[in-house]
Amino acid sequence: MDLKVKDNVFIHPSAIVETKDIGLGTRIWAFVHVVKGAVIGSNCNIGDHCFIEGGVTIGDEVVIKNGVSIWEGVTIEDRVFVGPNVSFTNDHLPRAKIFHETYEKTLIRGGASIGSNATIVAPRVVGQYAVIGAGAVVTKDVPDYALVYGNPAQQHGWVCRCGERLEEKTEDRGLKTEDRRQRSEVGGQRTEDRDQKSEARGQRTEVRVQRSEDRGQRSEDRGQRTEDRGQRTDPARLECPRCGLAYLKDVPHPGGMDSVSHRAEITTMK
Repeated sequence: MDLKVKDNVFIHPSAIVETKDIGLGTRIWAFVHVVKGAVIGSNCNIGDHCFIEGGVTIGDEVVIKNGVSIWEGVTIEDRVFVGPNVSFTNDHLPRAKIFHETYEKTLIRGGASIGSNATIVAPRVVGQYAVIGAGAVVTKDVPDYALVYGNPAQQHGWVCRCGERLEEKTEDRGLKTEDRRQRSEVGGQRTEDRDQKSEARGQRTEVRVQRSEDRGQRSEDRGQRTEDRGQRTDPARLECPRCGLAYLKDVPHPGGMDSVSHRAEITTMK
């Protein structure tokens, strides 16, 4: 089938394309096989030697590099990057000549990136803007914005929408209060030395010093409470060193993973 450009879709002459559900601006390169029943969105790029089975749904502006096989039950949302030779699965107990009415599902959420030679073991959900490192074996769901790699894949941090690794920023009001308290203690020590010299001046001076120490102790207690309160109330923030976007760490998931959410009101850090 010699289809080079049809309806603003480029299909390499060596590709086998059996579906008509392809969006405008998509480019399908050499030796790709797209089976009937697959759905491919607009402005996608599908590299050489890919296989896309019927029952696969691919969103808009998806990039699929060379040598990727995508099986029935896989859904890839918009603007996902799939690196070379990524492996998807849809049956965790495969047997030759044993067929199923339905296959396990995998969902790759919008904006996620999958590094080359990674394996996604179904059923699985990869969160939006997550990054999966090269060669990772993904055996559990990946949270939004998470960075995972290894075999089996483990989480090693968070990433921005731009792909840069996020740096953790903790509110330091409590730490500042502690520093002030430390300086106050040094000052109190100096005052104590002067008070030692002043003891000969009379009992009344000693009484005034004692009252001052009591006030200092109460101030220290207030500083400790402020430190604890600051530590409790200030959520950890995550900031992108490249573009300055800021994120907040949310309440942990039931499975134990934290989530990260992008908050429009704190997209720029001062």
